This record gives sequence, structure tokens and C-alpha cells, in this order.
Amino acid sequence: MLVTGLGVSAHRDALPVIRMQPDVQNQGYAAGLASAMAVRNGQDLRHLDMRRLQRELIGVGILEAEVLRHTDSFPLPEKTIREAATRGPTDLFTAAIVMEYPELSHPVLLETLHHDPDSQRREDAALILGLNRRKEALIPLMEMVDAQEWDEGWDYTGMHQFGMSMSRLDALIIALGKIGDEAAIPVILRKIESLDENSAFSHCRAVSIAAGAFTDSRLARALYDLLQKPGMLGHAHLRTAAVVAEANDDPIETQARNRSLKELILGRGLYLCGDHEGLGRRILETYANDLRGQYARHAQAILACTDLQSLKKEVM
Repeated sequence: MLVTGLGVSAHRDALPVIRMQPDVQNQGYAAGLASAMAVRNGQDLRHLDMRRLQRELIGVGILEAEVLRHTDSFPLPEKTIREAATRGPTDLFTAAIVMEYPELSHPVLLETLHHDPDSQRREDAALILGLNRRKEALIPLMEMVDAQEWDEGWDYTGMHQFGMSMSRLDALIIALGKIGDEAAIPVILRKIESLDENSAFSHCRAVSIAAGAFTDSRLARALYDLLQKPGMLGHAHLRTAAVVAEANDDPIETQARNRSLKELILGRGLYLCGDHEGLGRRILETYANDLRGQYARHAQAILACTDLQSLKKEVM
């Protein structure tokens, strides 16, 4: 599958017009030409002769001849990488740099983590290092997660899928789980125990992902107990009657989907971390027959996996 980045944005009502613009149509042509060249030469797209592709596109008037003089920006200079790591992941560009060049950026982030007087910069460094499974971030992340009350989470919202879809604390908890050190289990446990049926989906997802990195009876029991709280179970749509029962007058209603997502993702985490009383498997088996294909396919894929350790890494 070849995916292209359009590099354009528009309100959805303007998309029919945008689709007809030459730049967008030309991009589709370029993707098709690249694919055809790869097939013709029996090679992967990554090994495609880009200069040859550019010359073909110049020949049909899609590109200007000057592009043949353009050079790639990567790999980035060491100075740029160190400067980005010093600034920290303050925007998407610097975050991408520090994630792409761990050998050069991690020493700088470790220095920030241990010696920077700014608590926000220390937290930023701990987050990136944790997401990269650096054990040096374990104790700082444990202290940060333990010290914070739940912030404003995110619930599934149809037609409004913008932004991070998780809170800052959610991200810190997931980073803690990625490190995979059992010393973090009591901290994750306390966060699970503080949730209930009114908690945001993103909070439930964060603890589920973090717990799923371990195989631990304490975490399994905590997720089991959370799922036993009122309103947490029974949201699969196995028959049309269930769909009708949860319908309302909101044209972009998402409450039913949000409840189902909580149940499904918590069930997955329970299944991965020890599955107390087999509840996680039962939830997955139920959703494997859900009328909503995306929920059913996800549950089926989890159940079909025979290597749980690989699955844990994939989920993380």
C-alpha cells in the first residue's frame, strides 16, 4: 500500500472542490506512476530511482525542471539534532527529531531530566525517554504520575477527531508502561483504582495500555474490579435491538460508541495482563460478534494472536 501526504487541508464541505485541483490530481498520478515503475522493475518503493521519477513528471509538465537540483534535508546535521534535544519536544518538528535520532538526543534529554531547574522541561524529557523505554526515566515518571490527579481526559467524539485524543497524564502513564519495569506497577495500580464509569475513555485506555505491558495478578484484579463497576459492561451490539435501545436524537451520537470502546479496551488490557476470572477473554469473544465491524475485527485479531508477548509490544 502506498500512502501519500496531500499537504493541503480544508473544511470538509470544500473537499469536493479541493479534490479537483490539479495539484491533488497530479499527486495521484505521481503515486500511480511510482507504483508502476516499482512493479515494472521488480523493486520496493523505497528503492525507487527518485530522479528518474522526477524526470518523468517533468516530462508531462507536473514538476518544474529545477527540482532536479533539489537536495534532501536528511540526515540532519548533528548541531540541529542537539539544538532540538536542548529545546525539548516543544513542537512536532523537535519531537520528531529527538525520536528519530536517539543516539544524539538522549544524552541531552538525560541531562535535562536530572539537572534542569524547570519542572516542565524535566517532565518533557521524562516523557520522551519513557516512550523510548529508557529506564533512567522510571523513577521520575513514577513520581510525576503519582503526584498528579487525573486531568481532563478525552472521550470518543464523532466528527470532532482533532488534537491528541489523550491527556498529558495519559501520555505519562503510557510512557511509564513502555519502560516495562515492575517497580511501576503500584503506581499504575493506584491510577486504575481511582477510575470509575464516569472516567474519560482516554484515561481508561492509558491504564489499559500500561497494564497490558505486564503480566501481573494485581493489575489484572484491578482492571477486573474496574469493569465490575456500574455501567462498565454490556455495551456490545450483538443484535439490532441493542442499537435501537441506545439510539437518541443526536445526529452525531457517540455515547454508545464511547461506552463500547471503554469496555473493549479495558477488556483487552485485562486479557493481556493476566485475565482475572477470564473476563477479558469473554469481553473479546463478545465483541468478536459485534455488529460494528471495526470493533469485531479488533477483538478477533487479539484473540487470533498466539504470541502474547509480541502482541503486548504491538499494543504498546
